[in-house]
Amino acid sequence: MVQIFNFHIGRADKVESPVLNAGEAFMLWNGLLTRYDNIQKTQLYQNIIHDPDFKYYVTKELEGTLEQQATELEHLMDKYNLTLPCRPPKSFSIQVNTELMNDRYMFRDIMSGVENMMTTLTHTIRTFITNDAVRGIAIRNLCKETQIYDDMCKFGKLKGWLELPPMK
Repeated sequence: MVQIFNFHIGRADKVESPVLNAGEAFMLWNGLLTRYDNIQKTQLYQNIIHDPDFKYYVTKELEGTLEQQATELEHLMDKYNLTLPCRPPKSFSIQVNTELMNDRYMFRDIMSGVENMMTTLTHTIRTFITNDAVRGIAIRNLCKETQIYDDMCKFGKLKGWLELPPMK
């Protein structure tokens, strides 16, 4: 019996349940924990961002990417009976002096997080050798993260927040 994603070739009575090795289980757990940390930091930034375009972009990526990927990883971990890390609160608001951090700093911090996530996902893909379906999810997440990075480069140049290296 051979399984490629959801396609099975061979006799159904020989189907084996999918397996994860210990490294893959850790990478799933660590990936979800990282998403939770990023969700919490993004929620914090949402409360203190000044620029309306930046606030819209951060909100869109939080709801459209981080939370969706966290939900997908939670389902995977449930499927393999793995213990979930503690989930952050759905939302929170704080009373803080919003002048303590400027939008440029928050943009650079988020951009750095995206760069780190691309590196982490590349390592994750190399780790997922046993389970093809889970590796496919990591590849899809890396493609999405790469698109976010590209969008942030364009947005950062537009706002003048992207630090460009010297040209000479």
